[in-house]
Amino acid sequence: MQIAVIGPGKCSGDEWKAAFATGQFIARNNAMLVCGAHGGVGEAAAMGARGDGGAILKIAPKKGYRNQFLDFFVRAGIRQSRNMYVVQSSDAVIVVGNSYSAAPEISLALAMKRPVFGVNTRNIEGVVKCATPKEAVEKATGITRSSC
Repeated sequence: MQIAVIGPGKCSGDEWKAAFATGQFIARNNAMLVCGAHGGVGEAAAMGARGDGGAILKIAPKKGYRNQFLDFFVRAGIRQSRNMYVVQSSDAVIVVGNSYSAAPEISLALAMKRPVFGVNTRNIEGVVKCATPKEAVEKATGITRSSC
């Protein structure tokens, strides 16, 4: 099972903590984290997953977008391609925070019929709001397991 975590590249302290916890819960549920951001939410989720022994797949537009918490790295070329690969490589998507930077990935996920869960997000049509990172991961893993 592969779960994408998306959100702002520059995030607040609360968003960072939520992303870190999301990565931890993904690892604890034996899922692979998929992320596409250089820093911010993507890096925080990767740090959380790494600390709990999880596997991490990073999809970035070019070679220079690496962080030290990755297991696998895919170069996707231009940003729009990266967004498509992040979503296509995932069984579910969790968005952390209120940044509009995640809007393209949210739209792609909904168009590709991937379930999308939000932590610390505004109300977005099609995104299931969750109170905690744990709830988001539990819902994501529950849906993806039942559809496998």
